[in-house]
Amino acid sequence: MNCARIDEQDVIAGYFGGRLGEDEARSFESHVLGCERCWTEMSTAAQIRAVEGLDVFAAPGPAHRSRRDFWTTLAAAAAVAVMILGLQHVARRPAPTESDTVWRGSKESGLALAVAREGSNAILLQWNAVPDAAVYDVEVFASNGESVWQRRTSENRARLDPTVLPWNRPGISFFVTVEAHDSMGQVVARSPRERLPRP
Repeated sequence: MNCARIDEQDVIAGYFGGRLGEDEARSFESHVLGCERCWTEMSTAAQIRAVEGLDVFAAPGPAHRSRRDFWTTLAAAAAVAVMILGLQHVARRPAPTESDTVWRGSKESGLALAVAREGSNAILLQWNAVPDAAVYDVEVFASNGESVWQRRTSENRARLDPTVLPWNRPGISFFVTVEAHDSMGQVVARSPRERLPRP
């Protein structure tokens, strides 16, 4: 029994209608247990029959009773399998960390961030515009990991007054990153950390 034969011969309708021989019914049941596509189609057909007020199987007889029992067992087995797979997936999932970046779909991309002096009183930060971005979050970190300056903007540039940073700390450097967020607040792009020039 395979998906093509099931489609061509409308085996699901024959199964629910009691028109399959015992061997053919067993072959179909074995296939359904391992085929997500046919399992979904079979479940949908059973739900449609239930909504229309029909018994899942057409004629209640001895031959059909075993299939009705099979359907109940199959539904219970599927529910247990889904629960076990879900628990296994959760158990294998690594714990989230604050440094993890959540990308949206296949549109992940990097931001090219340029840092330049603009006179003696400002640092100009510029990056490429991201089509899906609604806002950009600019953040300056000290080399010890402390966040010392943040700005949210809808433009692809920002100016930073270097006097707002505590340059007098010995051995501390400053780095800047930019994250692009879409209208749902999801990160769609992120720049690498770039070092800020000392004033």
